[in-house]
Amino acid sequence: TVIAQAGDERRGERNHVGTFKRSNVPTFPRRFLPHPDPAPEPRRAPGIGVNAVLADERLGEMLSRLVGSYRLTALTNNPREIGLRTLRCLGVERFFEDVTGLDSTGESKPSWGPFRHALETMDLEVSMIAMVGDRYDVDLAPVIERGGAGILVESRKDLMGVPGALKDAYGLSSRH
Repeated sequence: TVIAQAGDERRGERNHVGTFKRSNVPTFPRRFLPHPDPAPEPRRAPGIGVNAVLADERLGEMLSRLVGSYRLTALTNNPREIGLRTLRCLGVERFFEDVTGLDSTGESKPSWGPFRHALETMDLEVSMIAMVGDRYDVDLAPVIERGGAGILVESRKDLMGVPGALKDAYGLSSRH
């Protein structure tokens, strides 16, 4: 997922724990503080594979807080339609402006093509975004190396902490 904030063109550097640090703003933590009410694991559809995730209310609530201040787009190494279906199954498709998939550019992350496509679609510069991903080398490094920000999420708790990390780093709060 790319989380974009228009107008922030500061450059940054990696800190000692492998996450991204911007000049003059707080560091994005590698692990976020525990959420006061830990989110339960997503419900799974009975009788079908473990990859069949159902709508997740907590994820939707978190994303609704983000869209008050940020624009969202998704990048996936799967075909675009699979990315859209995944967002639909999770009940969060409405929060994303677009999905860039393998078929959008013929390239997969960490190649720059998918990132460039998402930036062009949203009419943004890389210095204006924070990339949220679960793999540093595939999701975050391409953006960080070009002047953007990155937030590494390694657990569900980390993911639910993204709004707080963005608020701490950018000093913004959502409208929700």
